[in-house]
Amino acid sequence: MQTVTSSSSVISSDRVAGTDVFNPAGDSLGSIDYLVIDKRSGRIRYAVMEFGGILGMGADRYPLPWSMLRYDVDKGAVCDVNPDVVRLMKACLSSHRPLGFVCLAPILAARVLGPIAGVRITLGHRGTTPAKHAAVMGADVRPCPVREIMVDQKSRVISTPAYMYDDARLPDVAVGIDKMVRAVLGLAKDRRPRPPQPQPGTEGAGVATRGPGSA
Repeated sequence: MQTVTSSSSVISSDRVAGTDVFNPAGDSLGSIDYLVIDKRSGRIRYAVMEFGGILGMGADRYPLPWSMLRYDVDKGAVCDVNPDVVRLMKACLSSHRPLGFVCLAPILAARVLGPIAGVRITLGHRGTTPAKHAAVMGADVRPCPVREIMVDQKSRVISTPAYMYDDARLPDVAVGIDKMVRAVLGLAKDRRPRPPQPQPGTEGAGVATRGPGSA
């Protein structure tokens, strides 16, 4: 994989492919596989980032809005989080408003809330490349089945792995997302921080929770 360096303000698409993508802390997230262009405006809409796998085999891909990427002459493409999104997420954390994340999106919670809250999330299997990156960002990353959710009662963050599993089936993904939405709505009714209350029938059901003061 290459890191593109150029003094010009333009670059050909074949040189963008393979450009390394970093977060602002300098951690490698993956590399750009290809670009998606709006047919009407001719502008780049997304850069599809490839991560994980070996020599392209078994790799996952995730579209990044082109506006989220900042070009660094020394590093390549740097993925920043929109300041408005950062402010919104931190405001939700301080006001005990719940946040829900699906598939690869929990890495956003790791990036913004990991350093300040040690937020607990799931990205499917513990040993995946995104899970390792999220852990470096300060998140408490736990494995979770596709049909289940990870609930962080302390930070009011709920996540479900969805298609982080290569063999995930739509009906199973739908179950996980439905549970996540219901959990977000349930926490939204009461914004007071409180320890998790066990519910009948949840023992062994794969719903993980973290309350205030838990490890």
